[in-house]
Amino acid sequence: MKQKEAFVALILLCLLLSISSISAFWPFTATGKVTDDFNIASNILLSSEKSFNGVSQFSTIASGNLAPVPKRALTVAGWFKTDVYKTGANEITGSWVSKRDSYILDAETDGSVKFWVFLSDAWVAVSSSPNRNPLNQWEHWAGTWDGQTLSLYRGGILEASVPASGTLGTSGDICVGHDCGLPAPYNNRYFQGSMKDVRIYADALS
Repeated sequence: MKQKEAFVALILLCLLLSISSISAFWPFTATGKVTDDFNIASNILLSSEKSFNGVSQFSTIASGNLAPVPKRALTVAGWFKTDVYKTGANEITGSWVSKRDSYILDAETDGSVKFWVFLSDAWVAVSSSPNRNPLNQWEHWAGTWDGQTLSLYRGGILEASVPASGTLGTSGDICVGHDCGLPAPYNNRYFQGSMKDVRIYADALS
């Protein structure tokens, strides 16, 4: 009887540890897969907090380092704190994560957040309402694409979704804190603020 109680206690401990480790990073009540054949191993682009000056600072990650590379589904998510909204001709005030031509998660000049995917040689975007990304405040944002729908979440709550089907582009390296590889006047999409726990999944988290 004591062995059975010890075994049950061990199982409960393991469950509590797994739940706490998920909730420490993600404000979702659950995570999951859209289909059984997709992989939900995460690629951690940035673990600890890092600040960006909005002028020249960014990080580049070779797309070949991703395992697996998102092709049929995608989640890009993390914690972001925006210091300023840049003004000018660009609607992107600061790119959080960018991979051309594949996907972009960014802050916009009107205080909204957008998630873009490059499907069958065309960009498709889903956007929050304006002023949903408050300045100087940590917010968890996640963009997902499950092969049919593009969705954007704030703090684990759905902000918006749009139909989006096609073949996801896979070219280009990943830039964190900048939208790299663009000519003027689109080459100033540097993010000013901080990020932490930025991750990419080759699947759409539920």
